[in-house]
Amino acid sequence: MWTITRVEDVFREVRQAARVLRRTPGHSIAVITLLALGIGANAAMFSLVNALFIRELPVYEPERLVAVSPGWPTALLDDFRRAQTSFSSILANGSVGATVLSTPAGEQLAGVSGGTVSGNYFQVLGVQAALGRVFTEADDSPGDPQPVLVISHAFWRRQFGGDPNALGQRILLAGTPFSIIGIAPAAFTGISPGVARDFWVPLHALFVTVPEGDARRRRSYPWLSTIARLKPGVSVMQAQAESEAVYSQIAPPPTQPEGNRRSRVRVEPASRGSGGIRGQLTTPIQILAGTVIVVLLVVWANVATLLLARGAARQREMAVRQALGCSRLRLMRQLLLEGLLLAGAGGAIGIVLAPNAARALLAMQPSFGRLDLDLSLEQNTLLFGLGISLLTALAFSVAPALRASAAKIGTALKSSSGGQIGRQKLIRAVIAVQVALSVVLVAASFLFTRSLLGLHTMDTGFDREHLLSAIVDAAPAGYRDGASQALLGERLVERLSGVPGVKSASVGLCAVVMGCSRASVVNFEGRTSRPDDPSIWINPVSPNYFETVGIPLVMGRGFGPQDHAGSPHVAVVTDALARFYFPGQNALGKRYIERDGGEAVEIVGVARDVKFVSPRDAPIRMAFLSRSQSPGSIGYVQVRTEGSPEALVTPVRRAILEVEPKISLRGPDPLSRVLEQILSRDMLLSRASALFGFIALLLACFGIYGVISYFVAARSAEFGIRLALGAQPRAIMRHIIAEALKTVLPGTIAGIGAAWAAGRLVESLLFGITGRDLLTHAGVAITLLLTTIAAAYVPALRASRIDPLRTLRAE
Repeated sequence: MWTITRVEDVFREVRQAARVLRRTPGHSIAVITLLALGIGANAAMFSLVNALFIRELPVYEPERLVAVSPGWPTALLDDFRRAQTSFSSILANGSVGATVLSTPAGEQLAGVSGGTVSGNYFQVLGVQAALGRVFTEADDSPGDPQPVLVISHAFWRRQFGGDPNALGQRILLAGTPFSIIGIAPAAFTGISPGVARDFWVPLHALFVTVPEGDARRRRSYPWLSTIARLKPGVSVMQAQAESEAVYSQIAPPPTQPEGNRRSRVRVEPASRGSGGIRGQLTTPIQILAGTVIVVLLVVWANVATLLLARGAARQREMAVRQALGCSRLRLMRQLLLEGLLLAGAGGAIGIVLAPNAARALLAMQPSFGRLDLDLSLEQNTLLFGLGISLLTALAFSVAPALRASAAKIGTALKSSSGGQIGRQKLIRAVIAVQVALSVVLVAASFLFTRSLLGLHTMDTGFDREHLLSAIVDAAPAGYRDGASQALLGERLVERLSGVPGVKSASVGLCAVVMGCSRASVVNFEGRTSRPDDPSIWINPVSPNYFETVGIPLVMGRGFGPQDHAGSPHVAVVTDALARFYFPGQNALGKRYIERDGGEAVEIVGVARDVKFVSPRDAPIRMAFLSRSQSPGSIGYVQVRTEGSPEALVTPVRRAILEVEPKISLRGPDPLSRVLEQILSRDMLLSRASALFGFIALLLACFGIYGVISYFVAARSAEFGIRLALGAQPRAIMRHIIAEALKTVLPGTIAGIGAAWAAGRLVESLLFGITGRDLLTHAGVAITLLLTTIAAAYVPALRASRIDPLRTLRAE
């Protein structure tokens, strides 16, 4: 009976708390909305953290999986497998890259991501096929690899509509037919979090599609990542010690041709996968996680302020209850129940919206590839949401409950206004804390936005408007030598130049802001060479390259018809190269020879410095060569358009494939999209911080408005008497706005100091400004003060329009 009575009491008090909240629907809805915002933001961020760093792979006994890094060359990994004794099995995993995938009808499949894996890949992971079979060791035989592939469940549904007859069908990989032998389970998309593979091919079968000179064949090229399964009873530390010993014995010494330096082997737990987009997103997620925590603190302070003000307005009610015999503990319990109901409602809404909020947050980072993260609600997210909801209820309810229940009965019953809310120090302190936290968020948004603006407006050294860029690889189409690729380059330039809307076209080994892959150490005539001379980048380009890309020449000339294969070799170098090797001299006419051999090359022009890797990087030392004299591989095709480059993406792609249908092609893409990809981290930080900064401003405005409104309501009689005695309405408005500014000024000062200190932590992510930029912090202070004036204006206007006669009659 005692238990039943206690349960009935609890239900009765819950119903009472719900009735109290229903009596003030506006206040309750506002608090629930604020809590849903704060809890939802944190649950969304936890969903991202959970998907990237916490959730284990959907494989057999993931706790026994370890990653053995760094990267491995193919032959060296085979030696390591035979010598080690700590692992029951080791799988190898690599990327197929830009190799073209097409149907037998010739349709190229765009946006497809593939992996090349060892034959034991699925066996090591314990993954069975949903349909068909997975690879075996026989499929990955070095002598006679089988041209087979396993496709993902998502690719099967997308490309074949889930048809079981997809088994046995063929897909062309760089023109080589591969038969589909299996469909992976729906939950398995690979071992790299965030990177969804559409298909897998056996490791040695990939070599069928690539030229003999492919870098992946070299013994020193570390292109494979590995996952190993520990033997029962073997610890990670034991495996680490043995792996280091084995590696030191089998790794080639640095003096051997193609030998790579001995490096320390790392054995790390891999139950949550290996690689993926963690490295790209770790720093932004750490910053954004701290940001959403600050948002939650702002929400707590905002809600606590509203409840403190409302509690002060309910002091008379609390006093009446106590006078009728209600204990202080009972009052506190009732107020805590009200807070728990508010937090529960806000938390439920926030948790439900968290997956969509996480996807929206991730969409702020531009990416060419598909991002595969399971952000659906699951146990970890639900537990986190429930925990943070309970913590939230305690955080914003305890102080108001203690404050309201401690009211003196006699004083409260005698008061006719519900307390002088505007003079309560606790409310002012909470408002100051809220403003200080808001200042930190707004300052961060200002810093990251100004940094991104600086990256976008900086001088990259070339004309980036109306430019398309495509990545090409002609080797899979049979172009294995420089001469054949030179002819292909001429055909591509000729065909693309005839596309309507194309102003000019060029091909080259390297492309602006997309990097370069060839470097060489050179000796300049008349200059004493040194063993530690740095290498320079070598970029063979078509004659109209500078016109197409929009790189102006500082002095000299570009390439012309006179620079043919039989004429003396010439080069155009960047201004950074000329300044480095010939400071204070004219670089024109100087000659160099590559140390690994070749003909002498004369400098005939100096080009303006260009950002070839990233807008953040310093100008590089590069020599442009004429492809007529130095034929080589084609890395990029770049096209300058007369109008919008987006409108010519399809015609340019079609023209390239008309010249060579089997060429591996990625793009073309407008250079604006390429820059977005390069600056994706900066864009994510800028957009997300701007969003949270705007939310912080809204919360600060809302909190100040709510408190000033309560302040005006509590002192309405005072303001009416002042007006009756001759006070001017403008004076009342100035007084209330001044009170609001005095309330937020300490928080603004404290927030500027905190933002100044926190700015040092993010300086490495900024461009062109420091974390202690005076202009930024002055702008933040002015923004907060203007927000305060805007938030206090409406309550001040309401106070100035109080009817003195009605106030006097009430008194």
